[in-house]
Amino acid sequence: MKLKRLLAAGLTAALLLSLPMTAWAEDETDGQDEISIIWLEDGLELCVTSGVETGDLLPVKNGEGLYGYVDLTGQVVIEPQYDDAASFSEGLARVELDGVISFIDLNGDVAFTLEDADSAGSFSCGRVWYEVDGLVGVADTEGNIILEPYYENIGGYSEDYTWVEANDLYGYIDLDGEAITNLIYGEAGSFHEGRACVWTEDEGYGYIDTSGELVVELQYTTATSFNDGYACVSLDGGFGFIDLDGNVVVELTLGYTDALYDGLAWSRDNDAGLYGFVDSMGQMVIEPEYNYASAFSGGLASVYDGEYFGYIDMEGNVVIPLEYKAVYRFSEGLGRVWDGTYYGFYNLDGELILPLEYDSAAAWNYVAVVEKDGLHGFFINPYYESVSVTAHQATRQLNLNWSRILRYGIFVLIALALIAAAVIPQIKSRAEKKALKESQRAAKSKKKK
Repeated sequence: MKLKRLLAAGLTAALLLSLPMTAWAEDETDGQDEISIIWLEDGLELCVTSGVETGDLLPVKNGEGLYGYVDLTGQVVIEPQYDDAASFSEGLARVELDGVISFIDLNGDVAFTLEDADSAGSFSCGRVWYEVDGLVGVADTEGNIILEPYYENIGGYSEDYTWVEANDLYGYIDLDGEAITNLIYGEAGSFHEGRACVWTEDEGYGYIDTSGELVVELQYTTATSFNDGYACVSLDGGFGFIDLDGNVVVELTLGYTDALYDGLAWSRDNDAGLYGFVDSMGQMVIEPEYNYASAFSGGLASVYDGEYFGYIDMEGNVVIPLEYKAVYRFSEGLGRVWDGTYYGFYNLDGELILPLEYDSAAAWNYVAVVEKDGLHGFFINPYYESVSVTAHQATRQLNLNWSRILRYGIFVLIALALIAAAVIPQIKSRAEKKALKESQRAAKSKKKK
Protein backbone atom coordinates (compact mmCIF):
# COMPACT_ATOMS: atom_id res chain seq x y z
CA MET A 1 0.00 0.00 0.00
CA LYS A 2 2.84 2.39 0.88
CA LEU A 3 4.54 1.67 -2.45
CA LYS A 4 1.35 2.48 -4.37
CA ARG A 5 1.06 5.75 -2.48
CA LEU A 6 4.66 6.62 -3.33
CA LEU A 7 4.08 5.93 -7.02
CA ALA A 8 0.89 8.03 -7.04
CA ALA A 9 2.65 10.89 -5.25
CA GLY A 10 5.56 10.78 -7.68
CA LEU A 11 3.36 10.95 -10.76
CA THR A 12 1.30 13.76 -9.24
CA ALA A 13 4.46 15.75 -8.48
CA ALA A 14 5.72 15.28 -12.04
CA LEU A 15 2.45 16.57 -13.45
CA LEU A 16 2.39 19.55 -11.11
CA LEU A 17 5.82 20.66 -12.33
CA SER A 18 4.17 22.17 -15.40
CA LEU A 19 1.14 23.82 -13.83
CA PRO A 20 2.42 27.27 -12.73
CA MET A 21 3.97 28.21 -16.09
CA THR A 22 1.13 26.73 -18.11
CA ALA A 23 -1.43 28.69 -16.11
CA TRP A 24 0.67 31.82 -16.56
CA ALA A 25 0.73 31.37 -20.33
CA GLU A 26 -2.99 30.74 -20.52
CA ASP A 27 -3.76 33.83 -18.43
CA GLU A 28 -2.04 36.18 -20.91
CA THR A 29 -5.19 37.95 -21.98
CA ASP A 30 -7.46 37.18 -19.04
CA GLY A 31 -9.39 40.18 -17.77
CA GLN A 32 -8.62 42.41 -20.75
CA ASP A 33 -10.92 45.39 -21.25
CA GLU A 34 -13.45 45.40 -24.06
CA ILE A 35 -12.60 47.54 -27.09
CA SER A 36 -14.06 51.02 -26.68
CA ILE A 37 -13.48 53.73 -29.28
CA ILE A 38 -12.67 57.20 -27.94
CA TRP A 39 -13.91 59.63 -30.56
CA LEU A 40 -12.42 63.09 -30.91
CA GLU A 41 -14.57 66.17 -31.22
CA ASP A 42 -15.65 66.98 -34.75
CA GLY A 43 -12.94 68.79 -36.72
CA LEU A 44 -9.95 67.22 -34.94
CA GLU A 45 -7.72 64.82 -36.86
CA LEU A 46 -5.25 62.40 -35.27
CA CYS A 47 -1.70 62.78 -36.60
CA VAL A 48 0.22 60.00 -34.84
CA THR A 49 3.66 59.51 -36.41
CA SER A 50 5.33 56.88 -34.21
CA GLY A 51 4.68 54.31 -31.49
CA VAL A 52 2.68 55.51 -28.47
CA GLU A 53 3.56 54.48 -24.92
CA THR A 54 1.48 54.63 -21.74
CA GLY A 55 1.14 58.24 -20.56
CA ASP A 56 1.93 59.79 -23.94
CA LEU A 57 -0.15 62.50 -25.59
CA LEU A 58 -1.45 62.20 -29.14
CA PRO A 59 -0.88 64.92 -31.78
CA VAL A 60 -4.00 66.30 -33.44
CA LYS A 61 -4.75 68.91 -36.13
CA ASN A 62 -7.79 71.18 -36.19
CA GLY A 63 -9.72 72.53 -39.15
CA GLU A 64 -7.42 75.56 -39.38
CA GLY A 65 -4.36 73.35 -39.80
CA LEU A 66 -2.96 74.02 -36.33
CA TYR A 67 -1.54 71.21 -34.19
CA GLY A 68 -2.05 70.41 -30.52
CA TYR A 69 -2.34 67.32 -28.31
CA VAL A 70 -5.02 65.23 -26.63
CA ASP A 71 -4.54 62.86 -23.70
CA LEU A 72 -5.56 59.21 -23.67
CA THR A 73 -9.12 60.11 -22.70
CA GLY A 74 -9.45 62.21 -25.86
CA GLN A 75 -9.41 65.55 -24.02
CA VAL A 76 -7.46 68.44 -25.53
CA VAL A 77 -4.64 69.21 -23.09
CA ILE A 78 -2.38 71.29 -25.33
CA GLU A 79 -4.46 73.63 -27.49
CA PRO A 80 -3.84 73.59 -31.26
CA GLN A 81 -1.29 76.35 -31.85
CA TYR A 82 1.64 74.86 -33.77
CA ASP A 83 2.34 74.81 -37.49
CA ASP A 84 3.53 71.20 -37.16
CA ALA A 85 3.83 68.60 -34.41
CA ALA A 86 5.07 65.03 -34.04
CA SER A 87 4.36 62.17 -31.64
CA PHE A 88 6.09 62.03 -28.27
CA SER A 89 9.21 59.92 -27.96
CA GLU A 90 11.10 59.50 -24.70
CA GLY A 91 8.87 62.15 -23.11
CA LEU A 92 9.50 64.88 -25.68
CA ALA A 93 7.76 65.93 -28.90
CA ARG A 94 8.96 68.07 -31.78
CA VAL A 95 6.83 71.10 -32.59
CA GLU A 96 7.26 73.94 -35.05
CA LEU A 97 5.98 77.51 -34.77
CA ASP A 98 6.82 80.37 -37.13
CA GLY A 99 9.67 78.35 -38.61
CA VAL A 100 11.32 77.61 -35.24
CA ILE A 101 11.67 74.00 -34.08
CA SER A 102 11.33 73.22 -30.37
CA PHE A 103 10.76 70.16 -28.21
CA ILE A 104 8.03 70.23 -25.57
CA ASP A 105 7.38 67.99 -22.58
CA LEU A 106 4.12 66.32 -21.57
CA ASN A 107 3.04 69.51 -19.77
CA GLY A 108 3.38 71.50 -22.96
CA ASP A 109 6.41 73.38 -21.65
CA VAL A 110 9.30 74.02 -24.03
CA ALA A 111 12.24 71.83 -23.06
CA PHE A 112 14.62 73.39 -25.58
CA THR A 113 14.68 75.09 -28.96
CA LEU A 114 16.87 74.38 -31.97
CA GLU A 115 17.04 77.95 -33.27
CA ASP A 116 18.70 77.33 -36.62
CA ALA A 117 17.28 73.89 -37.42
CA ASP A 118 15.38 73.38 -40.67
CA SER A 119 14.06 69.98 -39.56
CA ALA A 120 14.51 67.41 -36.79
CA GLY A 121 13.62 63.81 -35.98
CA SER A 122 12.32 61.98 -32.93
CA PHE A 123 14.30 60.78 -29.93
CA SER A 124 15.82 57.33 -29.65
CA CYS A 125 18.51 56.31 -27.16
CA GLY A 126 18.35 59.85 -25.76
CA ARG A 127 19.47 61.40 -29.05
CA VAL A 128 17.75 63.29 -31.88
CA TRP A 129 19.06 64.39 -35.24
CA TYR A 130 18.52 67.90 -36.60
CA GLU A 131 19.34 69.50 -39.93
CA VAL A 132 20.82 72.89 -40.73
CA ASP A 133 21.45 73.96 -44.34
CA GLY A 134 21.53 70.37 -45.60
CA LEU A 135 23.85 68.98 -42.92
CA VAL A 136 22.79 66.97 -39.87
CA GLY A 137 23.94 67.03 -36.26
CA VAL A 138 22.83 65.40 -32.99
CA ALA A 139 21.35 66.82 -29.76
CA ASP A 140 20.43 65.22 -26.42
CA THR A 141 17.21 65.44 -24.37
CA GLU A 142 18.38 68.66 -22.69
CA GLY A 143 19.12 70.38 -25.96
CA ASN A 144 22.88 70.04 -25.65
CA ILE A 145 24.56 69.80 -29.04
CA ILE A 146 26.38 66.46 -29.14
CA LEU A 147 27.47 66.80 -32.75
CA GLU A 148 27.49 69.97 -34.82
CA PRO A 149 25.94 69.62 -38.30
CA TYR A 150 28.51 67.69 -40.31
CA TYR A 151 27.03 64.70 -42.16
CA GLU A 152 24.61 64.74 -45.08
CA ASN A 153 22.35 62.00 -43.72
CA ILE A 154 21.85 60.03 -40.53
CA GLY A 155 19.75 57.13 -39.24
CA GLY A 156 17.93 56.77 -35.94
CA TYR A 157 19.99 55.50 -33.03
CA SER A 158 19.67 51.79 -32.31
CA GLU A 159 21.56 50.05 -29.49
CA ASP A 160 23.39 53.36 -28.85
CA TYR A 161 24.83 53.68 -32.37
CA THR A 162 23.70 55.06 -35.71
CA TRP A 163 24.90 55.16 -39.28
CA VAL A 164 25.90 58.45 -40.93
CA GLU A 165 26.52 59.33 -44.56
CA ALA A 166 28.42 61.89 -46.61
CA ASN A 167 29.29 61.81 -50.31
CA ASP A 168 27.43 58.47 -50.68
CA LEU A 169 29.72 56.76 -48.18
CA TYR A 170 28.54 55.40 -44.81
CA GLY A 171 30.04 54.95 -41.38
CA TYR A 172 28.91 54.83 -37.73
CA ILE A 173 28.98 57.10 -34.70
CA ASP A 174 28.26 56.53 -30.99
CA LEU A 175 26.14 58.49 -28.49
CA ASP A 176 28.90 61.08 -28.15
CA GLY A 177 28.98 61.67 -31.88
CA GLU A 178 32.37 59.99 -32.12
CA ALA A 179 33.05 57.87 -35.20
CA ILE A 180 33.55 54.13 -34.62
CA THR A 181 34.23 53.55 -38.33
CA ASN A 182 35.34 55.73 -41.18
CA LEU A 183 33.00 56.53 -44.06
CA ILE A 184 33.95 53.49 -46.12
CA TYR A 185 30.75 51.57 -46.86
CA GLY A 186 28.32 51.83 -49.77
CA GLU A 187 25.40 50.73 -47.55
CA ALA A 188 24.91 50.53 -43.79
CA GLY A 189 22.11 49.15 -41.63
CA SER A 190 21.04 49.70 -38.03
CA PHE A 191 22.47 47.65 -35.18
CA HIS A 192 20.52 44.58 -34.10
CA GLU A 193 21.82 42.16 -31.49
CA GLY A 194 25.19 43.90 -31.51
CA ARG A 195 25.71 43.58 -35.26
CA ALA A 196 25.17 45.94 -38.20
CA CYS A 197 25.07 44.88 -41.83
CA VAL A 198 27.44 46.75 -44.15
CA TRP A 199 28.24 46.55 -47.86
CA THR A 200 30.83 47.56 -50.40
CA GLU A 201 30.43 47.23 -54.14
CA ASP A 202 33.66 45.27 -54.60
CA GLU A 203 33.20 42.71 -51.80
CA GLY A 204 29.53 42.46 -50.85
CA TYR A 205 27.80 42.26 -47.46
CA GLY A 206 29.27 41.55 -44.04
CA TYR A 207 28.77 42.63 -40.43
CA ILE A 208 30.51 44.88 -37.91
CA ASP A 209 30.20 44.86 -34.11
CA THR A 210 29.68 47.86 -31.83
CA SER A 211 33.42 48.57 -31.76
CA GLY A 212 33.34 49.03 -35.52
CA GLU A 213 35.33 45.86 -36.15
CA LEU A 214 34.38 43.67 -39.09
CA VAL A 215 33.33 40.37 -37.47
CA VAL A 216 31.77 38.73 -40.54
CA GLU A 217 33.83 39.24 -43.66
CA LEU A 218 32.38 41.12 -46.62
CA GLN A 219 31.42 38.31 -49.00
CA TYR A 220 27.66 37.87 -49.36
CA THR A 221 25.30 38.87 -52.16
CA THR A 222 22.44 39.72 -49.79
CA ALA A 223 22.15 39.85 -46.02
CA THR A 224 19.48 40.63 -43.41
CA SER A 225 19.74 42.08 -39.93
CA PHE A 226 20.29 39.63 -37.10
CA ASN A 227 17.23 38.34 -35.30
CA ASP A 228 16.88 35.42 -32.87
CA GLY A 229 20.68 35.14 -33.01
CA TYR A 230 20.81 34.45 -36.75
CA ALA A 231 20.95 36.35 -40.02
CA CYS A 232 19.97 35.14 -43.47
CA VAL A 233 22.65 35.56 -46.12
CA SER A 234 22.97 34.50 -49.74
CA LEU A 235 25.77 33.69 -52.15
CA ASP A 236 25.57 32.48 -55.74
CA GLY A 237 21.77 32.30 -55.52
CA GLY A 238 21.63 30.10 -52.41
CA PHE A 239 20.33 31.26 -49.03
CA GLY A 240 21.21 30.08 -45.52
CA PHE A 241 21.77 31.21 -41.93
CA ILE A 242 24.83 32.39 -40.03
CA ASP A 243 25.28 33.03 -36.31
CA LEU A 244 26.61 36.16 -34.64
CA ASP A 245 30.21 35.02 -35.17
CA GLY A 246 29.66 34.40 -38.85
CA ASN A 247 29.58 30.62 -38.60
CA VAL A 248 27.35 29.02 -41.23
CA VAL A 249 24.66 27.09 -39.33
CA VAL A 250 22.49 26.31 -42.37
CA GLU A 251 24.25 25.79 -45.66
CA LEU A 252 23.45 28.27 -48.40
CA THR A 253 21.22 25.90 -50.34
CA LEU A 254 17.77 27.31 -49.56
CA GLY A 255 15.62 29.25 -52.00
CA TYR A 256 14.84 32.93 -51.47
CA THR A 257 14.60 33.21 -47.67
CA ASP A 258 14.04 35.88 -45.02
CA ALA A 259 15.45 36.38 -41.52
CA LEU A 260 14.10 34.31 -38.62
CA TYR A 261 11.22 35.74 -36.60
CA ASP A 262 9.70 33.75 -33.75
CA GLY A 263 12.16 31.03 -34.76
CA LEU A 264 10.82 30.60 -38.31
CA ALA A 265 11.58 32.26 -41.65
CA TRP A 266 9.58 32.28 -44.84
CA SER A 267 11.35 30.54 -47.67
CA ARG A 268 10.43 30.19 -51.34
CA ASP A 269 10.78 26.88 -53.10
CA ASN A 270 12.80 27.52 -56.24
CA ASP A 271 11.00 24.88 -58.31
CA ALA A 272 7.38 25.55 -57.34
CA GLY A 273 7.81 29.27 -56.67
CA LEU A 274 5.67 28.91 -53.55
CA TYR A 275 6.36 30.05 -50.00
CA GLY A 276 6.64 27.95 -46.84
CA PHE A 277 8.60 28.30 -43.60
CA VAL A 278 11.91 26.89 -42.37
CA ASP A 279 13.29 26.72 -38.83
CA SER A 280 16.75 27.72 -37.60
CA MET A 281 18.14 24.37 -38.79
CA GLY A 282 16.89 24.99 -42.31
CA GLN A 283 14.19 22.32 -42.06
CA MET A 284 10.97 23.05 -43.95
CA VAL A 285 8.38 22.91 -41.15
CA ILE A 286 5.49 24.48 -43.10
CA GLU A 287 5.38 23.17 -46.64
CA PRO A 288 5.47 25.66 -49.54
CA GLU A 289 1.89 26.22 -50.68
CA TYR A 290 1.39 29.99 -50.67
CA ASN A 291 1.97 32.63 -53.34
CA TYR A 292 3.37 34.95 -50.69
CA ALA A 293 4.12 34.93 -46.97
CA SER A 294 5.35 37.46 -44.41
CA ALA A 295 7.38 37.13 -41.23
CA PHE A 296 5.88 35.72 -38.04
CA SER A 297 4.92 38.07 -35.23
CA GLY A 298 3.33 36.90 -32.02
CA GLY A 299 3.11 33.38 -33.40
CA LEU A 300 1.09 34.31 -36.53
CA ALA A 301 2.18 35.07 -40.09
CA SER A 302 0.19 36.45 -42.99
CA VAL A 303 -0.04 34.34 -46.15
CA TYR A 304 -1.53 34.84 -49.63
CA ASP A 305 -3.11 32.15 -51.80
CA GLY A 306 -3.12 34.16 -55.00
CA GLU A 307 -6.48 35.76 -54.30
CA TYR A 308 -6.86 36.46 -50.59
CA PHE A 309 -4.78 37.01 -47.46
CA GLY A 310 -5.10 35.46 -44.01
CA TYR A 311 -2.96 34.23 -41.10
CA ILE A 312 -1.47 30.89 -40.10
CA ASP A 313 0.12 29.73 -36.84
CA MET A 314 3.54 28.14 -36.38
CA GLU A 315 2.21 24.70 -37.21
CA GLY A 316 0.72 25.88 -40.48
CA ASN A 317 -2.88 25.91 -39.25
CA VAL A 318 -5.11 28.67 -40.65
CA VAL A 319 -6.09 30.82 -37.65
CA ILE A 320 -7.64 33.77 -39.51
CA PRO A 321 -9.28 32.74 -42.79
CA LEU A 322 -7.83 33.74 -46.15
CA GLU A 323 -10.64 36.07 -47.17
CA TYR A 324 -9.11 39.56 -47.06
CA LYS A 325 -7.73 41.84 -49.75
CA ALA A 326 -4.90 42.94 -47.45
CA VAL A 327 -3.61 42.07 -44.00
CA TYR A 328 -0.77 43.53 -41.98
CA ARG A 329 1.85 42.05 -39.70
CA PHE A 330 0.70 41.78 -36.09
CA SER A 331 1.91 44.59 -33.85
CA GLU A 332 1.64 44.39 -30.08
CA GLY A 333 -1.08 41.75 -30.31
CA LEU A 334 -3.17 43.49 -32.98
CA GLY A 335 -3.56 42.42 -36.62
CA ARG A 336 -5.13 44.87 -39.08
CA VAL A 337 -7.17 43.51 -41.99
CA TRP A 338 -8.87 45.13 -45.02
CA ASP A 339 -11.70 43.66 -47.09
CA GLY A 340 -11.25 46.07 -49.96
CA THR A 341 -13.45 48.73 -48.38
CA TYR A 342 -13.12 48.75 -44.61
CA TYR A 343 -10.57 47.95 -41.91
CA GLY A 344 -10.84 45.95 -38.69
CA PHE A 345 -8.59 44.26 -36.11
CA TYR A 346 -7.98 40.69 -34.96
CA ASN A 347 -6.20 39.49 -31.84
CA LEU A 348 -3.67 36.65 -31.67
CA ASP A 349 -6.40 34.16 -30.77
CA GLY A 350 -7.99 34.72 -34.17
CA GLU A 351 -10.90 36.72 -32.74
CA LEU A 352 -12.24 39.71 -34.67
CA ILE A 353 -12.15 42.30 -31.89
CA LEU A 354 -13.03 45.29 -34.04
CA PRO A 355 -15.45 44.79 -36.95
CA LEU A 356 -14.58 45.83 -40.49
CA GLU A 357 -16.40 49.16 -40.62
CA TYR A 358 -13.62 51.76 -40.49
CA ASP A 359 -12.34 53.87 -43.39
CA SER A 360 -8.76 53.76 -42.06
CA ALA A 361 -6.97 52.16 -39.13
CA ALA A 362 -3.45 51.73 -37.77
CA ALA A 363 -1.84 50.25 -34.66
CA TRP A 364 0.71 52.37 -32.77
CA ASN A 365 1.80 50.20 -29.82
CA TYR A 366 -0.34 51.32 -26.84
CA VAL A 367 -3.11 52.76 -29.01
CA ALA A 368 -4.74 52.04 -32.36
CA VAL A 369 -6.28 54.85 -34.38
CA VAL A 370 -9.36 54.63 -36.59
CA GLU A 371 -11.42 56.86 -38.86
CA LYS A 372 -15.10 56.52 -39.74
CA ASP A 373 -17.36 58.88 -41.64
CA GLY A 374 -14.89 61.74 -41.21
CA LEU A 375 -14.53 61.29 -37.44
CA HIS A 376 -11.21 60.31 -35.87
CA GLY A 377 -10.86 58.12 -32.81
CA PHE A 378 -8.60 55.65 -31.05
CA PHE A 379 -8.70 52.82 -28.55
CA ILE A 380 -6.29 51.58 -25.91
CA ASN A 381 -4.64 48.34 -27.00
CA PRO A 382 -5.77 45.80 -24.36
CA TYR A 383 -2.99 43.40 -25.36
CA TYR A 384 -0.09 45.83 -25.10
CA GLU A 385 1.09 44.89 -21.61
CA SER A 386 0.49 41.15 -21.99
CA VAL A 387 2.00 40.70 -25.43
CA SER A 388 5.49 40.34 -23.94
CA VAL A 389 4.55 36.67 -23.70
CA THR A 390 3.53 35.94 -27.26
CA ALA A 391 1.34 33.13 -28.45
CA HIS A 392 4.23 31.15 -29.85
CA GLN A 393 6.16 31.56 -26.61
CA ALA A 394 3.17 30.27 -24.72
CA THR A 395 2.98 27.29 -27.09
CA ARG A 396 6.67 26.64 -26.70
CA GLN A 397 6.32 26.91 -22.95
CA LEU A 398 3.47 24.43 -23.00
CA ASN A 399 5.55 22.03 -25.04
CA LEU A 400 8.42 22.55 -22.62
CA ASN A 401 6.12 21.80 -19.72
CA TRP A 402 5.02 18.52 -21.30
CA SER A 403 8.64 17.60 -21.90
CA ARG A 404 9.23 18.30 -18.24
CA ILE A 405 6.35 16.03 -17.35
CA LEU A 406 7.93 13.24 -19.36
CA ARG A 407 11.48 13.95 -18.25
CA TYR A 408 10.81 14.41 -14.57
CA GLY A 409 8.10 11.76 -14.61
CA ILE A 410 10.63 9.27 -15.94
CA PHE A 411 13.17 10.40 -13.31
CA VAL A 412 10.57 9.95 -10.57
CA LEU A 413 9.57 6.52 -11.87
CA ILE A 414 13.20 5.44 -12.08
CA ALA A 415 13.81 6.73 -8.56
CA LEU A 416 10.72 4.94 -7.29
CA ALA A 417 11.79 1.76 -9.07
CA LEU A 418 15.17 1.95 -7.36
CA ILE A 419 13.48 2.55 -4.04
CA ALA A 420 11.13 -0.33 -4.72
CA ALA A 421 14.07 -2.56 -5.65
CA ALA A 422 15.63 -1.79 -2.29
CA VAL A 423 12.45 -1.77 -0.21
CA ILE A 424 10.56 -4.76 -1.62
CA PRO A 425 13.25 -7.33 -0.65
CA GLN A 426 13.24 -5.86 2.85
CA ILE A 427 9.46 -6.09 3.04
CA LYS A 428 9.63 -9.63 1.69
CA SER A 429 12.33 -10.56 4.19
CA ARG A 430 10.32 -9.13 7.05
CA ALA A 431 7.24 -11.00 5.87
CA GLU A 432 9.21 -14.24 5.66
CA LYS A 433 10.64 -13.71 9.14
CA LYS A 434 7.20 -12.94 10.49
CA ALA A 435 5.79 -16.07 8.83
CA LEU A 436 8.64 -18.13 10.26
CA LYS A 437 8.00 -16.81 13.75
CA GLU A 438 4.30 -17.52 13.38
CA SER A 439 5.12 -21.06 12.25
CA GLN A 440 7.48 -21.58 15.17
CA ARG A 441 4.86 -20.30 17.63
CA ALA A 442 2.30 -22.67 16.14
CA ALA A 443 4.71 -25.60 16.42
CA LYS A 444 5.49 -24.83 20.05
CA SER A 445 1.80 -24.50 20.83
CA LYS A 446 1.15 -27.88 19.21
CA LYS A 447 3.87 -29.60 21.29
CA LYS A 448 2.45 -28.24 24.53
CA LYS A 449 -0.90 -29.72 23.69
